[in-house]
Parts: sequence; structure tokens; C-alpha cells
Amino acid sequence: MHRDFSDWLEGRFDVLATRQNHRSQVRRIETHYGSLDEILGSGGLESVRAELIYTAEDERLGRQNPSKFPIDGNLGSNLAAYKSSLKLYEEFWIERGGALATDSGEGDATVFADDDEETALDAQQDSKQRLALERDMQVALRADIAKLEAGLTIVDDGAERSVQSGFIDILCRDEAG
Repeated sequence: MHRDFSDWLEGRFDVLATRQNHRSQVRRIETHYGSLDEILGSGGLESVRAELIYTAEDERLGRQNPSKFPIDGNLGSNLAAYKSSLKLYEEFWIERGGALATDSGEGDATVFADDDEETALDAQQDSKQRLALERDMQVALRADIAKLEAGLTIVDDGAERSVQSGFIDILCRDEAG
């Protein structure tokens, strides 16, 4: 991960936990896939992105985690958060004009997305950003659930619970049981 990524995140997110979460997720992706700077420079990002997709259909069919790293909890939402962090790193890289890529010695190694593709990716990012912010809120609440209500104990083993009306993000038991 390029050292300037932290500063770039600081300009985008006011909440420290959000920045830390994205840095941590990018670091974990790099641990299992290699340098994102090199992957972006070689045009190999799509293969990484493809392994971070887990649909409701995948869940229904009981498909295994497609990524190279273990995930605890809901595969779909967790992988979507990693994919969101990956997209942020890609945006960082593009804003720097692809300058993080290594030059092959044959002209300009700078990589830019097509305008149409960039517009589509921006729309996807807006949707994914909302997911990342909800996840950040869940992480913060799980870290100190007593701030929500004194005496609460989390009983969901870190995973969202599916119910008929949707999902229970954090399942807790109060002092009265």
C-alpha cells in the first residue's frame, strides 16, 4: 500500500475508524493478493475484484468464500466492504494518474478509466460507500455496545441474523435477559 493512501483517506473521511478500517482491509487484500500498486499497474485488478463478489444466490447455494482469505460472519457484506476498500484504493491510484505503477520503459505507464466506465464505477461506489458506513457503525457499536444501553451483551457471534423482515445487524441481550 502506498504511504500516501492514509493522507488521501483523511481528506475523504472525517471518522478515524472509517479510515483505519479501509487501510486495514487494503492491507489484508495485499497480504493475500500481492501489491495493489503492481496489480493496478499490470491491469490485473479485475481478477482480484471478481474474487470479492459473493451474491445472495451464492449464499442460497451455500457456495464457499471465493476470496483468498478467511471471513468470519456474513460473506456477502464482508466481501462487499473489502471490495469497497479496493475501489477506494483504485480511485486513489487513478487520481495520482496511475503514477504508482512501474513504467515499462515504453512510453507512459499511466492508466486511466474510460469516462463511461468511470461514471459507472462512481455510481457503484456511492452504493458501496453507504454499505461501508453502515459496517463502520456496526464495528463501532460492537466495540462499545454499552454506550447504546447499559448492560447489553452481544449474543450473535459477530454475524448478522436473517429474519423475515430483513437482517438484525447486532443481536443483544439486555440485563433482564
